[in-house]
Amino acid sequence: MHDPHTRISLSLDGRASDRPRVARRWVIDRCAELHLDMEGTDLPVLVSELVTNACVHGAEPIFIHLDVANGRVRVEVEDGSSVMPKVKRSDKRSTVGRGLSIVEALSRAWGAERTGAGKVVWAEVPIRPAGSNTTRRGPVT
Repeated sequence: MHDPHTRISLSLDGRASDRPRVARRWVIDRCAELHLDMEGTDLPVLVSELVTNACVHGAEPIFIHLDVANGRVRVEVEDGSSVMPKVKRSDKRSTVGRGLSIVEALSRAWGAERTGAGKVVWAEVPIRPAGSNTTRRGPVT
């Protein structure tokens, strides 16, 4: 079976507090359009964490890229700051500073790369075409 490569992008404008929600919805909608099964992935959470980090620690402009190929989805969040992210090992009671730890825990791989105008922080999760689940649920008739 041929696994086509798809790359789509969105410029995240508007209020910073709305951007994680907008990005989550955009990724969910694009995966549905591409007939990808997100069951078993935490892709919306990864998107929220990456976009929130870009809004809090990055700089304008902010873009989200969705790259689908070879049984995986790679979400990239690009921003205009060249300051590279660092994973903080925060206090378990802390409610802030956990974004990249969450990304690390939920993704197969993640990283950051400098670009000419800033950086890209990315995370990958395995994904399969919708309907390709071989596990049957419910009674066999």
